[in-house]
Amino acid sequence: GSSDGCASDPTTREKFTAREIEGLVSGMVQGGRASLDWRIADGEFTKPQARALTNLAYLTVGALPMGGVATIQSRVENGLLYLEGFAEGARARLKPEAVTGLAGERLVEGLAGQWIQPYWLWLTARDAGGALDVQAEEGRVSLTARMPN
Repeated sequence: GSSDGCASDPTTREKFTAREIEGLVSGMVQGGRASLDWRIADGEFTKPQARALTNLAYLTVGALPMGGVATIQSRVENGLLYLEGFAEGARARLKPEAVTGLAGERLVEGLAGQWIQPYWLWLTARDAGGALDVQAEEGRVSLTARMPN
């Protein structure tokens, strides 16, 4: 029966393909200055992995207000899935609110809207039994979510 709602509703599904996620992400970056270099091999991701990947890609692109290249890639090592986002470009940076969220810390001052997505990414990785690594230097920001595969 169709009592579980529309079959194409992505929220009820447990697996997502890399291509579907890429479609979501490219839709988000259209019209922006940053270009997306999508290097995720075609494959399937669990719902938490897909959520982490989407958020990570979105934040990587968001770290390039003046444009640049957002490279999104993944690899599997020792049974762990590594989702990696590299933002490279002039003035590549994370907003203070994003830094707070990515560290899993509560926001005390600043814009909640800038904080919630980074915090969700941290939470998603942590809830899956993984972790998040953030590095920011001049002209380059890197985000790595490590999750059980």
